[in-house]
Amino acid sequence: LGISFSFISVFSGFYFFPQIRAWERKGRIDRLLPYAIGYISSMASIGVIPYEIFKKLSEAGENYGEVSIEAKQIVRDVDLLGFDFMAALRNLVMVTPSKKMRAFIQGAITTALSGGEMGPYFINIAEEYMEERRKRYESLIESLGLVAEIYVTGLVAGPLLLMIVLSIMCFLGGAPLSILAAITYLIIPLGSAGIIIFIGTLWE
Repeated sequence: LGISFSFISVFSGFYFFPQIRAWERKGRIDRLLPYAIGYISSMASIGVIPYEIFKKLSEAGENYGEVSIEAKQIVRDVDLLGFDFMAALRNLVMVTPSKKMRAFIQGAITTALSGGEMGPYFINIAEEYMEERRKRYESLIESLGLVAEIYVTGLVAGPLLLMIVLSIMCFLGGAPLSILAAITYLIIPLGSAGIIIFIGTLWE
């Protein structure tokens, strides 16, 4: 039984580890992609050719992280493996774990194949991402305002009033101290932790 469990554990590790790594990379790419597209757009607006844009992006790993690593695959395919730029883009579409990155690159390919220029496409996509990010931040601010109201009402003013009442009742012998202790050391800390976790999910 122990051997079987060990085998299953090792097999599961080998099976799921690549998927977990791909999921982690996808998250990092998606977080940095809007900023990378802004960089691509700025380069396109001054007339830099698409391949050179991705080459510059591949060298900007400190700012664009995993997106730069994706761009390095394009540069590698062109400079080392002899693919043309369009083929290198197709290769990236096939291997990138990010659906957003895949859609962005596929859009560039489609634009080029339909006779359009990638530069204006990059600029338009950057504007769309900026608008999407603006709406997201507006929604985030509204959500944070609601959370702040809940926190003040439910975990500051409400418990404070309740603690004052319970303190008086405890002093008069009408309520056990355990209730006051539970509010102070259990309900308020757990509620605050829950608020912090919830705010963290809003930023994802």
